[in-house]
Amino acid sequence: MWYTCHLVFSLILLFIGNAVVDSFFNQLTFCPNATWDPNSITFANNINDLFGLFVDINNIIYATSQRSNTIYIWSENSSNLIHTLSGNLNSPGAVFVANNGDIYVDNGMSGQLLKWTSNGSQSELVTNVNAQALGIFIDLNNTLYISFDTLHKVMKMSLSNGSSPLGIVAGTGSVGSDAYLLNHPNGIFIDSEFSLYVADAFNNRIQKFAVGERNGTTVAGNGTSGSFQLTMPTGVFVDGGGYLFIVDTSNNRIIGSGLYGFRCIVGCSAAAGSASNQLNGPRTLGFDSYGNIFVSDRSNQRIQKFILMTNSCGEFSFLIVPYYLCRPFCFSAAIETTTTQGATVKQTTITSGLLQSSPLSSISYNLSTVSLSVINQSNSVCFPPMVTLIPSVSTFLSPLQFQYSKDIYISSNIQLSCNQSLAIQTQWTVFSCSRSCSSLVQISPTIVTTHSDLFIPAKSLPNGIYEFKLTVTLVSSSSLIGLSSAYIQIIPTGITVNLFQFGTSSITFSYTTDLLLDPGANSIDPDENIFNASNWMYEYYCRTLDSVSFPSINGSLLTIDDPRSLLFNSSCFFNRSNTGVVSFLPSSLRILSRSLRPNQTYQFMVKMLSIYNTSSPAVGYLLVQTVAYNTQFVAVGCVISTMCAPNLEFQLINPTTQVALFSLCVDNCQTSVNITWNIYYSPANRSSNLISWIRWNETNAYENIWLFGMNTSNFTVAKEIFFANSQIIYWRFEVIYSSLNGTGVSALNFLLNAPPRNGSCSINPLNGTTMTLFTITCSNWLDENNINDYSLFSYNQNESNANLVAFSSVPMFQVRLPAGSNTTSRVNLFVKIQDTLNSYTDFNLPPVLVVPDTTILSDFIDSFRNGTNIPTNQHFSQLLSTGDQNTVEQIITILSQELNQINTEQLQNAVTKDIPVASVSVSSLGESSFSSNYVLPNASTMLDFNKQLNTYAAIREYLMTTLTNLPIISTANGITLQASTISQLTQSTNQLTRLLSTNVSAKCHQLAQKLYSIMTKISYEDTQAAVQSIATCVSNVMTAINGPLQQRITTLDLDLFRANEFPYDYDTDVEFKWSELKLFADGDDYSWQTIQNGRNFYYQKQTADQINVQSTETHSLLTKILQAHINIGQNCTINTSALFLSLETISVASLSNKLVQLTENAQVHLPSSLTKINSTTISIRSLIQPLAITDQSNTNLSRSLSFSIFDRNGNELTIQTNQSIKLIIPRDKNFVLPPMSLQNVTSINSTARNLLFNWHYINLNQLKPNLSVSLHLEMEPLNTSLAYLLVYKFDSSSNTIAGSTLFCPYNLTNDGYYIYFLDNQQTANHQSVIFGLREMNSFELITFCSNRSNKTLSVPTDPFVFSSNYNLRTYVSGCYYLDSKNNWQSDGLIVGSRTNHNETECYSNHLTTFAGGFLVLPAPINWDYSFSNTDFLRNKTVYIAIVYVFTICIILLIYLPLMMVIDNQKDTILKLKVQFIRVGKKNQTEIRSFIQSYHKIFEHSGVDSFLIVVSRSFYPLNCIHIWHDNIEIGNLTSWFFEYITFKQWIAVTEDNERIKQISKTANEEQTHQFPRLRTKQGYHHLPEGYHRFSIMLHSSSKEFTRIQRCTLCLTVHFVLALLNVLYHNQMEQINIKKNTNSLGTLGDSLDISSEQISVNVIIQLMLSFRRMQTSRNTNESLIADFFSIDISHLITRNCFLHILH
Repeated sequence: MWYTCHLVFSLILLFIGNAVVDSFFNQLTFCPNATWDPNSITFANNINDLFGLFVDINNIIYATSQRSNTIYIWSENSSNLIHTLSGNLNSPGAVFVANNGDIYVDNGMSGQLLKWTSNGSQSELVTNVNAQALGIFIDLNNTLYISFDTLHKVMKMSLSNGSSPLGIVAGTGSVGSDAYLLNHPNGIFIDSEFSLYVADAFNNRIQKFAVGERNGTTVAGNGTSGSFQLTMPTGVFVDGGGYLFIVDTSNNRIIGSGLYGFRCIVGCSAAAGSASNQLNGPRTLGFDSYGNIFVSDRSNQRIQKFILMTNSCGEFSFLIVPYYLCRPFCFSAAIETTTTQGATVKQTTITSGLLQSSPLSSISYNLSTVSLSVINQSNSVCFPPMVTLIPSVSTFLSPLQFQYSKDIYISSNIQLSCNQSLAIQTQWTVFSCSRSCSSLVQISPTIVTTHSDLFIPAKSLPNGIYEFKLTVTLVSSSSLIGLSSAYIQIIPTGITVNLFQFGTSSITFSYTTDLLLDPGANSIDPDENIFNASNWMYEYYCRTLDSVSFPSINGSLLTIDDPRSLLFNSSCFFNRSNTGVVSFLPSSLRILSRSLRPNQTYQFMVKMLSIYNTSSPAVGYLLVQTVAYNTQFVAVGCVISTMCAPNLEFQLINPTTQVALFSLCVDNCQTSVNITWNIYYSPANRSSNLISWIRWNETNAYENIWLFGMNTSNFTVAKEIFFANSQIIYWRFEVIYSSLNGTGVSALNFLLNAPPRNGSCSINPLNGTTMTLFTITCSNWLDENNINDYSLFSYNQNESNANLVAFSSVPMFQVRLPAGSNTTSRVNLFVKIQDTLNSYTDFNLPPVLVVPDTTILSDFIDSFRNGTNIPTNQHFSQLLSTGDQNTVEQIITILSQELNQINTEQLQNAVTKDIPVASVSVSSLGESSFSSNYVLPNASTMLDFNKQLNTYAAIREYLMTTLTNLPIISTANGITLQASTISQLTQSTNQLTRLLSTNVSAKCHQLAQKLYSIMTKISYEDTQAAVQSIATCVSNVMTAINGPLQQRITTLDLDLFRANEFPYDYDTDVEFKWSELKLFADGDDYSWQTIQNGRNFYYQKQTADQINVQSTETHSLLTKILQAHINIGQNCTINTSALFLSLETISVASLSNKLVQLTENAQVHLPSSLTKINSTTISIRSLIQPLAITDQSNTNLSRSLSFSIFDRNGNELTIQTNQSIKLIIPRDKNFVLPPMSLQNVTSINSTARNLLFNWHYINLNQLKPNLSVSLHLEMEPLNTSLAYLLVYKFDSSSNTIAGSTLFCPYNLTNDGYYIYFLDNQQTANHQSVIFGLREMNSFELITFCSNRSNKTLSVPTDPFVFSSNYNLRTYVSGCYYLDSKNNWQSDGLIVGSRTNHNETECYSNHLTTFAGGFLVLPAPINWDYSFSNTDFLRNKTVYIAIVYVFTICIILLIYLPLMMVIDNQKDTILKLKVQFIRVGKKNQTEIRSFIQSYHKIFEHSGVDSFLIVVSRSFYPLNCIHIWHDNIEIGNLTSWFFEYITFKQWIAVTEDNERIKQISKTANEEQTHQFPRLRTKQGYHHLPEGYHRFSIMLHSSSKEFTRIQRCTLCLTVHFVLALLNVLYHNQMEQINIKKNTNSLGTLGDSLDISSEQISVNVIIQLMLSFRRMQTSRNTNESLIADFFSIDISHLITRNCFLHILH
């Protein structure tokens, strides 16, 4: 397949070849040493008297049989015949096929040359001859050449002029061997220079006749030197390079010319035979597009195929070019050489062919010319871009035709080969063609002409012929240019004639009223916004349905107003005496009352002639049934007009999609009406005037299954009804309107549009890697409306999840496939073949095995992992740089699936390495949870995990950048393919950066807008596929952007870096938020790390808010799109791992008590009554996304559930109800509950406090104050036979018991828990909950539990006694809705008792977007336990620690003020030289010193401002060099430079120009010279008030003394130590009787051992050391400036750094 692909580059590399004009067959260019397999394959056999053979450019083989008088036609893909021609043939001989599909054949002994036209079944005479023609050829000038065997001459005639006579080209009619004579000429060939080659059989030579020359030159055989002599040559062929291929008949071989003379190609034994390497009397030869030779082996009665083996030209190796790029170029090339600046440049013009439909095979080629240049330089290897346009046309004389009302889409395939930058510039230009294409067309600026593909919306260009030229230029080598042109003719679309509104086929009409037929008002011109009735002439005809035909005289139809009409058609108008039968208006016809008979069916026809072109009339029909009762006029039409194409009396509908109809009362209407739809059918193959409709009686059985809206104005028929009744091709859908005003009956009559048929598709090869080019070949597809495109889909297991891989307008194209499943590597494929009216057939391809190309993939990933630029010769980058839609999207899909697989494996691996998966990813909908236990994150594992995460995030962003540059093609396939690619790219939501998410959201919104613009032009199935892909990518982005905010996804390094990168417009944007530290600080924490994280959070939240708004708009568009296709009773459900979207259209009455079941057990249960809705039909939309949006609430584990109701126009309705709407909101399945905490209550039984309950305290103020929560208590008794009493009260100041309950053994859940629940109404307005537990004694257990007594247990008065410990867990849950500002609110919502770990039950009085709150609380503090164990012996360590800390604090309180005095004294005596140089773009200052005469400068914690005055303009200020010298001060000073910051510089120049203040970071050399050089960013590294030296224009900060710092440090250390111990793992059984090592107890279940204290001390030492190391690394240059440092200052500084980190 790729052999011929070598030829193009061999031509470019070798700069050889002759100019060859465009061919109707495969005129390839072979290397002089190309070889073919000597052993042939028998393509066809048993052909009696095989003679002529021809192979066209579509690899269709034609052969003639003289005995059977037949022309046989095959496709190369199959040895099965696809067609035969046999009419009027008598011993046919030579055969030739023109590019339009016409077949020319010699009719043997009859002396005639015949032609079969495209799709013709009968031949027609071309010319009469007096002898048999053994050779036929047609050149590009449409000149026919014929060689006559017995006349010994070659003659020609022009086919452009049918009366052109035959003229002699070679020979005289006399036999001879002279240069001007011939002897039985056979095969002939015309080359690109119109030279004639003749196989002069009996002279054993090949003669060449130049244009206009009658003397021939012998180029082979008798009369030439060489070892190869010919014997009876009968065929000759010249390739694109001028090399000859000759059929040496009597020597039973094929020979060819080369660089060193002639050589044998096949049949080289010269012996006749039937073996695979032998021939016997061969007659003719031809080549397919792959370079394989076909030979008519006459005496063996067979056709032999010889496979091209090698085609390597000398020392050059060939680039393997994709077949879809290669095949069109493998015809011919003309090369010219010039020299430019020492580089050899060759301009190559390559004539190429591309595919379009053909009569016999559905395939033919049209030709295009591509201009290329090649540049050779010593340091680069670059070739010009190779450009192929699809579709392409041959010449200006035969352009492709597009209707004016149709979009024009031209795609391109661009192949790049260059070791420099792969950046390209693409530019489309459009030329208008008359005699030539030289007039440049200025097209609308809204049409993008700088992409590799061109999309021109309908009606953008007027009718005419245009040349569309694409120019591709390599940016790095502007002399390397690729050009390709396509020629397109824009033609009028043609009108749709409607006698009645919307194209209604049949109406019922009361004969006592007037009937108005108004084609001028009802007809449609797709080329105009409004039909111009004045441009047409109208002729009306009438007949009764039982009449055979319309009235006519001598074949001429009689119009209604023709006086003879009544004579010959008395049945139409019986009231002849009434002269006012009809009334003619300018563009309509009024049938007066009582002019028609009652209870009759009439057919009216109108013929409309354009006043500009009367040769092409348009016709419309209407059936009118007259009745004797009052009627209403009802019009019926198709909702999707493109799905119903007019076809005389019928409309064509597709059996592969649903039919959506609407009806409308247009006259004599009443508000109250009953509507009924009926279905009729008629057996196949009936003529229209004899159709008898039969009622389909299964409508009730299939209502709301196949049939929807049976009693509404809109009616939808599912495609399944056509599949189940495939034998029926005629259908009639009738609507009946019944009211007090009368009954109206109208109908639409349909004829099924048969989908493409009788064809096949294949794929080659059947296995490969993700980089393998697989060739899809479809052939022999038949369709009356022509094939529109071929779409390839792939899937691994479930066909319903198939993804669009590529689409093509040509039947042969190449693709790269994603890898198959991990277990089998199998990829299942099918091709969707669709005609121009959108009817399609699916053809299953054999499964292929595809494995990842791990080498190329690893190289690509490594280039990102190493932080290097992607090499331009990297295979992926080359393909992505082409800009080709199909190629780019295939590569991105392949990479996305591989990255998604890697991410899944990483998450599975993370679980095994102690990473909570819920903290690094959001689980997909319906996904089974990762099996894991509750663990705390492993820091080292998380570091490695995040490193990998950031690498893949960078790759995805790079891929999205490429995808963003692709234009959006406004077709169903174009939108679906791009959206599907994006959805796969964004599938791993933990790897999406903020920039990528923003771009994806914008792109998906654009795709939704494009889809909205064409929603009434595409089928429901195509709409659903596109909506699914768009909605999926929107949901992925929503999860990705909210994940970090919800602390469900790790913050990516790229996001953190960009958030804190110094903004380029910092100085010009006075409202820039980047420097407002209060926005980013955490309270009083202004540390750099806090500021960094705060900035990132701020920008993440901003972006999330923008994307949330945009996604809402996108979902609204998608809802309206689906609504256009969904009728009442229908439900469209999209259920993917990224979202669940359901849209259902129902009646308002159906809302009562409606239960909507969603994914993951989510539910919406509507009450019996809602507020009044002013609509009879509404749509309800249910939407579930994996993650709720963030609002600093506890929704980070909740799915987002949205439930909305829309009217028929897509407007969302506000719903309120006095009854509760029940919702079930699921949670992320990957969340792992922390274990219960053990309550060691048996150890406090002996206390002297005599408490009645073991009390636990829960703080409710830790949550967002405006959100109410419910409280859940789970208690697991270690002894399940015990019973407990629980009491609770609210707020610590309250002594009133708010409630109580008994925990009896029969209350235990299946998990062995006691559960108690306080809903959010009970906890509202409370700050805390205190609950107490006590164990019931045996008497109480028997009295209140054993007999399940209803008695109430009063509060006991005796102290509690616990015989067994228990485990305890508490969590809160909430129900929240999203308000108009995207903030969560809880008012009006109630948390239900069914709420558990996995889902939240909510009750609401309105509908919107909901989320469930969930938070597991820390173990409640058990104060009873804490204060009952406060003796010194049991808490020696605690008391000693307290004494130690406070002793150190008192010492420091005395020591540090003394040091402050010393510091101030040092500042007073400071004599410091601080000098600087300010550098501008053009000038710099001299060395200056900072001086203030009126007060001291550089005091401790001081702020100093200086005004710098210069005498000349500096232009932009670049940097400042500052240095100081305190060597003379000695060792007593503790003063040093910490940071230098610049806030604002103002300068006045001679032209009053404001100077931009930009302080650049020092380069490496400057760092050594001036180690203290800093940028403005230094200011933001400082906590407020901590700098020692600053130059700024802002107010002084408050003091933060050493005493405060040290006290804070000690406090923080102590609290950290306490917390580390407090939450240390206490799940093991505690030994109550402590040995001498026991150091006491503190807190709830807190038993501190010496080992635990040791662990805490070690942890604190490690943390301190790490912080010190981090500080050193961060401020390395700063430490180098410490000339002398007081030890006390060092201690204080280190202590403060502890607080920062």
